[in-house]
Amino acid sequence: MATFGQIGNPTNISDQNSSGVFNIQDLQHGIENDFAQGRKGLFPIGKFSASSVAQLDIQRGFEQSDVLEFHVFGFHPVSDNTSLHFRLFEAGVIESGSVYDRGRYEINDGGSQAFSHSSTASGVDFCNGVGNDTYEFGNAIITLYNARTSTANTMYYINSNFGNSSDATVYQITGGELPQASVVDGIRFYFGTGNIEAGTVKMYGYED
Repeated sequence: MATFGQIGNPTNISDQNSSGVFNIQDLQHGIENDFAQGRKGLFPIGKFSASSVAQLDIQRGFEQSDVLEFHVFGFHPVSDNTSLHFRLFEAGVIESGSVYDRGRYEINDGGSQAFSHSSTASGVDFCNGVGNDTYEFGNAIITLYNARTSTANTMYYINSNFGNSSDATVYQITGGELPQASVVDGIRFYFGTGNIEAGTVKMYGYED
């Protein structure tokens, strides 16, 4: 087993002999110890891709952080003028009831603005009206809070940008919650109509 002398002690040079050693395992990324700093800030959990499927499910990594980010990009629908959605899993079971809260503001590149809200949605819709022309895609950053705890509601915040079926670029801000104090351990992405032709999600956690 490879071992190393202690580091970071400027007062006692005798600590650098073989009486003060630690195993290489102590330096693993993300393991808290007295010798090396663990992960801080935004850290990657995984990359997930969809191609010609009805939905993209992600069901791992939710236990790693109270704050999770999903970088959603290049989502291209088979059908024209359809919205991208997500639903959440609770203890491995998809929540498809009319229980999601959300409010949304949007503005397009022509200056038109719109507001909408719901407290009885069966999923969270964002990138509303994505086109299926060659250069029309849905993109977003979704932040989830409190997913891994059963003592608080899971809340979310979304910044999204997409090309719609009228060749306009649209920017949306969406926020809301799943108003149930339960452990969330998965997320499903899907279009309201038709399959996902292509799309990628990069998942991150955050530690301070």
